[in-house]
Amino acid sequence: MKVLRILTLAVIALLMLVIVVDRWRAPEQMRKLVESTDALRASIEQQTQENRLLRQEMLARPVEQPSATAGSATSGTAAVATTAESKRDGRPTLGVNFLLPYDRSWFHPEWLKGTTRGFGETAKGFNLILENSATSHDVHDRVTDSLCNQWPATAQQWTEGLATSAVITDDYKTYTLTIRKGVIWQRPRLAKRSEFAWLDKDVELTAHDFVFFLNLVKAPEVECPELRNYYDDLEKAEAVDDYTLRLTWKRKVYTSVTYSLGLNPLPRHVYTRNRDGSEIPQKQVPVVFNKHWFDEEKEVIGVGPYTLSEYEPDKVTRFKRNPRYWGAPLHFESFEWQLDVKKSDPMLVAFKNGQVNSYSLDPAQYKSQILDHNEPRFAKLDPANPKAGRSGELGWEKVKTNAYTYIGWNMRSALFSDRAVRRAMSHAFPRERIIREVYHGLGETVESDIHPDNDYAKGLKLEPFAFDLKRSSELLKEAGWADSDGDGWLDKTVAGQRVPLR
Repeated sequence: MKVLRILTLAVIALLMLVIVVDRWRAPEQMRKLVESTDALRASIEQQTQENRLLRQEMLARPVEQPSATAGSATSGTAAVATTAESKRDGRPTLGVNFLLPYDRSWFHPEWLKGTTRGFGETAKGFNLILENSATSHDVHDRVTDSLCNQWPATAQQWTEGLATSAVITDDYKTYTLTIRKGVIWQRPRLAKRSEFAWLDKDVELTAHDFVFFLNLVKAPEVECPELRNYYDDLEKAEAVDDYTLRLTWKRKVYTSVTYSLGLNPLPRHVYTRNRDGSEIPQKQVPVVFNKHWFDEEKEVIGVGPYTLSEYEPDKVTRFKRNPRYWGAPLHFESFEWQLDVKKSDPMLVAFKNGQVNSYSLDPAQYKSQILDHNEPRFAKLDPANPKAGRSGELGWEKVKTNAYTYIGWNMRSALFSDRAVRRAMSHAFPRERIIREVYHGLGETVESDIHPDNDYAKGLKLEPFAFDLKRSSELLKEAGWADSDGDGWLDKTVAGQRVPLR
């Protein structure tokens, strides 16, 4: 699932910046790439400005309210009305289709060519429900799509994906989504084998594929407790018809927006059948799902821009462009992940040798290669020019990632159950020093798990826990912590037991 994982621990977060390094072997190639990138950026900025002006103009116009009988349908206790275009700003709004239209303007067919190569890890499995690893999610990001899309820079806005309409009613408890017509499931690699000829045919995506996914997630027989937890409050998922999906939640919770709009489909025509194509009895589907033959074949299919074309554990994963993809793919014919290089130093060597097109330096490598300039093919750091790294034979650039790292105080433990202790430890945590000396400047402090560039973060007024050992000691003393036995460690009696602060 393309959703954020919310941690209920009190956290101190460090927003990490990584170095994205791209390799240009020839100056002429680099010049053309830089020119193309700058031109594309200028075009995007111009289009963004035009869209902003158009949106402001549309919002200024009076909105014609639809009648209760024209273009409306009953859903629970609320009406689902047709959407005035001026309301389609991507922000979840009750009673209207708020999704931004799917944007194909950035795609240029003449740019579509070549293979991009990088590093990857061997996945334990590809099952969207049973596997929760980052590698499994990376695979599904290539091969399938979700109902609606979010982009890191504008995460508060949703765009069309597999759904062309999303209407929320009943005080954010009912979600009615219209499924895009004509989207075809990919055919798995094994469909070319005679015993799997029953898979070698077109199967259209429908609302039933999303209901199937959710029914399996909620089935107690299916081994997915982590994922099931996100849908505890989902009361019902139903396919009103082949192209209408309705989700009903028991109560209004803020996470229901993400978990409803970010849904991925599951190929019902595969997981309800045995190897020979015969149907699995309905009651047995959740049980069989945990050890399904399709997963044992290391297969995965979706409705996304790329198909899995080759997979050899600990060797390579390859994807090729899906020629029947409904949307706009990236500008590559194929992707390749090398799985046989496991450690950072060999990865860096492989990048320098041209075996991959991009690589993310770890902080120690950044210091050695860029700051200390031990690799002359990398351009030197120029604080006044963020694009200076592009001028070297090996190009590099610093970019922000949509990620953070943290230390969480476990409130279930006796040690951190006291709020004063958690505050004291936060004041004793040298965030700036860690960024400076461990990450060599590749980071910035943040006060929450919301990206600082996100609109939602701009209204937050959170006071940071400044590094202050004196204040930390005062808080501990006020909470009753002292070195009672002279061993050099503060301690306190908690629930009848002496607990050392270590």
